[in-house]
Amino acid sequence: MKKYISRLLFLLYLLRWRITHSPVSFNRVLAGVKEIIVIMPRDSEEIKCCLPLIQQLDKLKKHLTLIVHNRFRSQLPYPVHIHIEEIYDNEMNYFDIPKLSLMKRLHRFNTELIIDLNNRDQLVSMLCAQAVQAEYKIGLTRPYADRVYNLQVKLQGTDVVDSYQNYVNLLFTI
Repeated sequence: MKKYISRLLFLLYLLRWRITHSPVSFNRVLAGVKEIIVIMPRDSEEIKCCLPLIQQLDKLKKHLTLIVHNRFRSQLPYPVHIHIEEIYDNEMNYFDIPKLSLMKRLHRFNTELIIDLNNRDQLVSMLCAQAVQAEYKIGLTRPYADRVYNLQVKLQGTDVVDSYQNYVNLLFTI
């Protein structure tokens, strides 16, 4: 009888935990979010593929901040209400790791959602995402990404355009 009661209590505990820790959909999170930070890729072809996502996020009338390398700033749209935070070459060390000054600058940001679109420079984008304080962090699947991101998305396929289009579609259907 004691085993039965203890097992029942354990099942009730699990049920209570599942009710309070239910998965959150991206669209519900996006509806409640006021500020979004997007970490842009460091490749011109990938930036062109990410522009539809930026345009969709811009239509939602949220405060949008783009973190982009200064070499690729000219490829981004120039609406006045989009804040663009640039990363310069002198803020990276010899091994292409962000310096402490950049990490401190990013640590000042306090936002609700980070979307990491960087596919190739894994370490740089993970360190940048880790430096920014956010409740929700979405990024691509890579080694040790579970330490940084709440939600990870795996890009499949070798074509960059199709992979990013699938990523954009997936984000808005979750």
